[in-house]
Amino acid sequence: MTKKQLALLLALLSVALYLPTLRFDFVWDAQSVIRQNAFVHDLRHLGDVLTLRVMRMDVMDNNRPAFLLSAMLEWVLWGDRPGAFHFTNVLMHAAVVVLLFAFAQRLTGKWPAFFAVLIFAVHPLNCEPVAEVSYRKDLMVALCIFAALNFAAMFAPKWSARNVWLGFFCVFSLFFAVAAKENGVAGPAVLIGYWLLFRRNESKRGWLLLCVCASAAVGGFLFARFTLPPKHSDVFVDNASPLAGNFVDLLMIQTRMWCAYFRNIVAPINLCADYGSFSIRNFSFAVSFAVVSVIIAVQFVAALANRAAALGALIFWSALLPVSNFVPLYRAMADRFLYLPMTGLALMLAAIPWNQSIKHRAATASAFVVAAIFALVTELRLAVWRDSVSLWTDTLEKNPQSYTAADNLGWAFLDRAQPDEALPPFRKAIEISAGKKADPLAGLALACEALGQTADANAATQRATSVDPHYAEPARLVEALIFDSATAQKFDALVQRNKTR
Repeated sequence: MTKKQLALLLALLSVALYLPTLRFDFVWDAQSVIRQNAFVHDLRHLGDVLTLRVMRMDVMDNNRPAFLLSAMLEWVLWGDRPGAFHFTNVLMHAAVVVLLFAFAQRLTGKWPAFFAVLIFAVHPLNCEPVAEVSYRKDLMVALCIFAALNFAAMFAPKWSARNVWLGFFCVFSLFFAVAAKENGVAGPAVLIGYWLLFRRNESKRGWLLLCVCASAAVGGFLFARFTLPPKHSDVFVDNASPLAGNFVDLLMIQTRMWCAYFRNIVAPINLCADYGSFSIRNFSFAVSFAVVSVIIAVQFVAALANRAAALGALIFWSALLPVSNFVPLYRAMADRFLYLPMTGLALMLAAIPWNQSIKHRAATASAFVVAAIFALVTELRLAVWRDSVSLWTDTLEKNPQSYTAADNLGWAFLDRAQPDEALPPFRKAIEISAGKKADPLAGLALACEALGQTADANAATQRATSVDPHYAEPARLVEALIFDSATAQKFDALVQRNKTR
């Protein structure tokens, strides 16, 4: 088969695997970021996004204008039709797969690249960024970085119109990557690594100019990202909390998380939408440190032996470190954080030398078996993402200490007009949070009211507004994308009733 045929086959397999998502609803952040977000629904804000003025505005994802642009254009085209958004995610994943293959086969050959990229394409960890519409940010980052690398592969450090355009598209792609999500900061490091590993014998002037322009574009965006946001925000009420009080403790916790990540990459059998500390309880620091050390050592040896492996290791760590809690994150661990790092692992896998025919046949058979198993697990995992009740039921089963899962499951049942089913998860969320979170209390109040339990509804409303005064003004919670308009009206009726008691 030719390279184009293999690329087409990979694209078709990627699309076919994720076609079931076209029947899925908006879940998790997609409900607030897309369905409830009035900013995204109004095309008059397009100028704010294109000029980056949105970064000064109190808007969800104001620091990710590339994502806002994609969501805004899709809402204008499709409106509240989740299937169309899901199809875009599927196409983005297929595009990443094709671009990864196109780049990898330049460095390693078409067949090693095909099998390595096939395993990446069907890996179950990709379910989260592909099946959850608002997490396409990670798809966009990978898409842009590998578009940039393919432009760089065609670039020559000689003055010509073609090379100027290739350089421009490379820099723009890396800028668009970081404008989609902050881990796009890996882009310039990967570009520099590609130059030094594969093109360092060429004229330095052209490559230096390209790398400096890319670094300046990405660095300039990050500077704006951390300096422009409004000082006061109704959307970002709480700041992300650090995992530990000092760097040593943080590194010990993060090492355990890295070990959990490696386990999920090799054996993705217990994936979860919300991990938390409960999910790493069985990973001791000693074992985790040993595992991480061995993996780093193996990557280092592979990098010394093969330049493609070295670039793969660089992609892996430059993509993983920005999502490793050294800067506090709202979500400490997530499957979507591994999407870009796994492209680096795919490149390392493609770099494995297949010199002897016996090894070649064994590697081919192994790759097909692994890909088939991963595809089956992905098919089973996808069912979890079809709607909110399925997602949060699965999450709560795997992580019984997940406040996020318990709270969201309660709201999912309320959205289904099943207030009796909503009561247990809301009470669990209150228990997990020690009564210090207003959201499940507000949900409990609405569920009790729907069941005619007026006294319990009043008590829960009073507790919610006492814990968080913002809940005494439900209209502001609509602006913060916590409530939709209908929920805000219902809860405001409870607030007003409590004021007259």
